[in-house]
Amino acid sequence: MGFSTRVAWLTGVLLVGLEAQGCGRGTESNVGPSTAGQSGDAAGGDAAGGAPAGGAGPDSAGADAGGAGGEIGDAMGGAPPAGACAEVLRLEGKSANYRLNATPMRLHDGFVYLEASSQAEFGWLVATSRGDWREIATNATFSPYLTPLPTGSAKEPQLLLFDRVVDGFTGQLTAQAVREDGASVAPLAAVLSIFDRGTAAYPRATALDGKRAAVGNGHVRTRDPHFILLDQNAQPVGDEHRLFDSGDSPLFSCFTLTGTAHGVLASVVDDSKRELHLQELDAAGALLSETTWSSPELGLCPLVSVDPTGTYLSFKGSTDQRRISVYRFAENAMTAVATLPIPADVQTYRWLVGGDEPLLGVTDMNGALSFARVRQGAVLPLSGGVSDGTLIPSADGRVFVASHTDDDSTTPPGSNFTIVELACGAATE
Repeated sequence: MGFSTRVAWLTGVLLVGLEAQGCGRGTESNVGPSTAGQSGDAAGGDAAGGAPAGGAGPDSAGADAGGAGGEIGDAMGGAPPAGACAEVLRLEGKSANYRLNATPMRLHDGFVYLEASSQAEFGWLVATSRGDWREIATNATFSPYLTPLPTGSAKEPQLLLFDRVVDGFTGQLTAQAVREDGASVAPLAAVLSIFDRGTAAYPRATALDGKRAAVGNGHVRTRDPHFILLDQNAQPVGDEHRLFDSGDSPLFSCFTLTGTAHGVLASVVDDSKRELHLQELDAAGALLSETTWSSPELGLCPLVSVDPTGTYLSFKGSTDQRRISVYRFAENAMTAVATLPIPADVQTYRWLVGGDEPLLGVTDMNGALSFARVRQGAVLPLSGGVSDGTLIPSADGRVFVASHTDDDSTTPPGSNFTIVELACGAATE
């Protein structure tokens, strides 16, 4: 079947109320980097960060609905029930033509699913706040070297496409913004100096408002981890930022970029000194906060969480991995927030939203998902919510869970997608 004929309308679609808004080391090879996704994706994670008393649902619900299936979360009448979590929004859609990544990236007014391929012809799936899902076929002028990065809005989406110009292993990463029809916004241009091998790190992230994105590069023992902030049209905003200076002979891990409301947070661990380096940039590329932090908590890679009250990092310690320690990063410093022992029947906690009673995601030993509040150091379970799926990072403190099933009954195989927003009440115990 020709690519131009593979596009189909989605069925079973529902979307309302969205107007509010690398870890570890590798061995060297000469093949290209993985294109499986961006850092800062919701990957389940072993820990998490906190936020306001959020997780309380959208600013409004029960707008327009379309398609079949799903419930509108308007009947709660404001505050969620005490001691429970409840759905306030459900999205259900289907890709009939592409095998897309299971976890979407969130923009302020919707979600974007990307195809896990690096071909010049590729598909992607966009959901807007008006209840429209559409599967898009884009024909670019070159095959992207990295997975594309969404910018703009779900109503008027763009993709940043990346390529490279190298002499041996050194050169430049180039970028170009394209609209959904494949038309370029500006010519392909160099944006970041790189050392390129199969084990090179290329973290990427998009700010929640869609107006800024970031891409980084680094390679163990060869190139210090560094990154550049871009606008939605792939134009650099300021200069490159180096997270630490080893004279380009670094030992590092956990290099990630995380989108904030309007900018980006960069983080990396210098393994030679056991130090965590953090830099947060605003939309103008100015450095909002920066720190170098050393602690026995530096065991596994921290999970970074951003919300309206700040940036949080959660750690499973190097000596006690049955405990999660949460710190808040602000004003050039790390401040301890909570230490949570993990009971025997729980695989891990994920810190979702802070406030007077922080909200946790709880994964049991069978992989089932539930939720809990933290009150005076005690973890108090909540009923309801969803039991399966992947939590989606949201810099505005809203809680979304995505799940999918593959559909092998079509040619090519498609996928069914569900996104649920949850509102969780206060603990009752």
